Amino acid sequence: MKKIKRFGDFDDLDFISESRVYFMNDLILKLREIRDEQNNEWASKLLKSQGKDIDSDTTFLELDGDTFSFSKEEDVKKFLTRLIHREDIDDFFGDDRVNRPSVNNYVHHLDQHYLQRQPNRGQVKMGRIIKKLIPEIPDKDLESLVNNLKSEQTGYEMKLVKGAEIAKFYQSENCDQKLYRYGTLQSSCMTNKAEIKPYIFDIYTKNPDTCQLLVMLNSNGQLMGRALVWTIDEIGRWSETKNEKFYSNFDVDWQKVKVEPYHNQLIKGKTKNLFFMDRVYYTKDWINNAFQKWARDNNFMMKIGEGISYKGEVASPTLFVKVNKIAYRHFPYMDTFKNYDVQSGTLCNYEVNYRGFNLGDTQGGYSLRGSGLEKTIDKATNYVRRFKDYF
Repeated sequence: MKKIKRFGDFDDLDFISESRVYFMNDLILKLREIRDEQNNEWASKLLKSQGKDIDSDTTFLELDGDTFSFSKEEDVKKFLTRLIHREDIDDFFGDDRVNRPSVNNYVHHLDQHYLQRQPNRGQVKMGRIIKKLIPEIPDKDLESLVNNLKSEQTGYEMKLVKGAEIAKFYQSENCDQKLYRYGTLQSSCMTNKAEIKPYIFDIYTKNPDTCQLLVMLNSNGQLMGRALVWTIDEIGRWSETKNEKFYSNFDVDWQKVKVEPYHNQLIKGKTKNLFFMDRVYYTKDWINNAFQKWARDNNFMMKIGEGISYKGEVASPTLFVKVNKIAYRHFPYMDTFKNYDVQSGTLCNYEVNYRGFNLGDTQGGYSLRGSGLEKTIDKATNYVRRFKDYF
């Protein structure tokens, strides 16, 4: 078994020629589904055709609606040069049911996602490439296989839900079971947590004006992906922050606020009709892409890696979300808004003071910040609110 030490070794291995075809994640998974569920011999042969030479500079194929998207060899090599320091890649020959190396063994899952989003990827008809890879396939079977592949990205609905309906989509029984074993959805630490802690999603469900959940559902109403959507009350930046282009997108009255114990100032302002789409939990890469497209089309901010994207610019703004000042018995793990100011009822994606709760517990708890007295006050405030003693 050969082990690749560096991506520069690709030149020595000559693993890609101008006509050698490889598949990306979603296409491989869909072909395996068709092969296994329908006992489809042509899906099996297409999987085994990876690495085959055809008279077209078309490689790294991926599903893209009713077509395949693809990259050219030159573009792939340019992309791979960025990965030169990546660690070893084992299992050179991939799945033993594929007699050619799988693209998974060359490019890490996350890097496939970025490669798929490269602006210079082309599009080609599915039938044209499939016929080149397995020329013996009859026209009738080709049409059936193409229709099966096209159906991967059709027949779904995206919608916003709020209130008690949010908790419903954190139950595994409401997920698309056929896809559930893929992607990040199945690894979410909050899945089925309400069975153990019934109040864990209260900060979502009891703030319908602030928190919604964007869901993608299949034709049977089963979940394929989800992302929290927050209404932003204020946006801020530190006085030393650059990237004026990002912040010029917001029509706010910026005010300087001195925040102890920090030396620089926080500049922030009230927002209106500004929404933020949090981390996407999905089953397949194309679903994540669909969520990001939805956010762009609806002019929402969205989480991209550790940054926040808005109107084509990426920065690290400080975002504030107002929630009802009620007693929360448990808290979900927060991907972005881990800092809860108990006194003001404000969530923030950065720690702007040393008070309140940190909501980074994957088991539904929280940790206290501040001095001993401040910790006692914050904890007591949250507890006493159960008796509607607001202060």
